[in-house]
Amino acid sequence: MNTETYAKFNTKSTEEKRQIQRAMESCKVDSSNIDEYVKFAFSFASKLSSTWSSSSIPVKEKIQKIIFPEGIFYNHQNEAFRTIKVNRVFELIPRLNSV
Repeated sequence: MNTETYAKFNTKSTEEKRQIQRAMESCKVDSSNIDEYVKFAFSFASKLSSTWSSSSIPVKEKIQKIIFPEGIFYNHQNEAFRTIKVNRVFELIPRLNSV
């Protein structure tokens, strides 16, 4: 890449970066309890199996809604359960286990 082309794209990308940074600053979550939420989520996830097995139906429904916010569906043709969306925290757990 020649100097002229580099300068042109560098100027453009630098301005785009500034705009993105300004947008991100306006969207920041300012929570002093974020570490506590993360600790709670990991603690909850680590006890999920035992919590599920010892819980009543209403509690199981709440757990299910936390993990699968858009619900669980049964596909009769394939005889399998399907989900549209998994809560991001729980979606990452299998990836952590494989590392």
